[in-house]
Amino acid sequence: MNIIHYLNKYQNVTFEELEFNELDSLILSELSYMNLDMYVPRLCDNKFIVLKDMVIRDPKAFSYGSVDHKNNLKMFELMKNGKRFEDLQIGLYKSGLAIAKDDETKQFFAVTYILPNNTMYIAFRGTDITINGWKEDFHMCFMETVPSQIDALKYTKNVLKKVKLPFYLGGHSKGGNLAYYSALNLNDMRIEKRLLKVYSFDGPGHKNGFKSFDNYKRLKKRFVKYMTNRDWVGMVYNENRKGAIIVSATGFLLGGHDPFTWKVDINKARFKRGRRSKMYINSEIAFNKWLDSISDGDKVLACDLVFNLLKDTKTVYDLPKTVGSTLIHGKSIFNTYSEEERDRIKALIKKLIKEYISINFKTKKIEKKK
Repeated sequence: MNIIHYLNKYQNVTFEELEFNELDSLILSELSYMNLDMYVPRLCDNKFIVLKDMVIRDPKAFSYGSVDHKNNLKMFELMKNGKRFEDLQIGLYKSGLAIAKDDETKQFFAVTYILPNNTMYIAFRGTDITINGWKEDFHMCFMETVPSQIDALKYTKNVLKKVKLPFYLGGHSKGGNLAYYSALNLNDMRIEKRLLKVYSFDGPGHKNGFKSFDNYKRLKKRFVKYMTNRDWVGMVYNENRKGAIIVSATGFLLGGHDPFTWKVDINKARFKRGRRSKMYINSEIAFNKWLDSISDGDKVLACDLVFNLLKDTKTVYDLPKTVGSTLIHGKSIFNTYSEEERDRIKALIKKLIKEYISINFKTKKIEKKK
């Protein structure tokens, strides 16, 4: 069972009957992947539209861009046609197109909801199907601040000036990172008092660690991070290994990153808790140890190689078509780098493999001693 089954059961249960919960938060975060800008008022319009009043003329265009667009459409229809979400107000959207200029890549989308319980939820979209969008995620590995984080903070402050309600911040994938970043940079005690909770659904961490921010200690009880028991995205710079809520998911690898694979305990109206295997824990430890051990210059080089290999790929839907050509032309692309750069790339790969072997061998050795 997933969030679709949850909506099927509780779509006519109001927030007075069942209070706002973690499943509702994921649903609102996931809704941001829809092309809401086709129907929703912009930030500068200063207006909202009620969900039940939205007339979707082209469902395919409305859902295009989200990885699991069919389930997103089902989710939207259940929300629109049930008492729980039908009066949800949606507005103040702000977007930044995916660009690749002067080595700067940005993809940004945020939207604000006013819930029937008179609270506000600011949602940040995660990475969509565009390869340029994924590139900014890679940039988080070596940049202290990426363009979307700056946009997210500006957006949050702008919205909070317009609407004076208690509020949540949340997002899936990169959206979770943006929610955390925004909350930690508000730097206004009066606004922070209105902050109810910050949700990161499988979002990556921060290069220097979110705990390094001045406001973290004061706000940490309002932060909650969810990770799946079998995914690779939330583990990047993850400093909440012991504090994160682990969700049981059916998807494998990146498939576990898809919120529609996250298992739900229908009777308790919450996610089914899971446990991460030693393989995933060791992979996280090894990968982050590798990231911390290499220079930012080497991270830039590795990122550049990955996206040079994917230069003919526009969206993730194109990946199956381009895998063959990538394998065929991979060597020629590799050879376009200087000898010094090729040696660095080889050394990086060897170092990563060494970290994986070292962590796993060390773990097995400790188990034998026990």
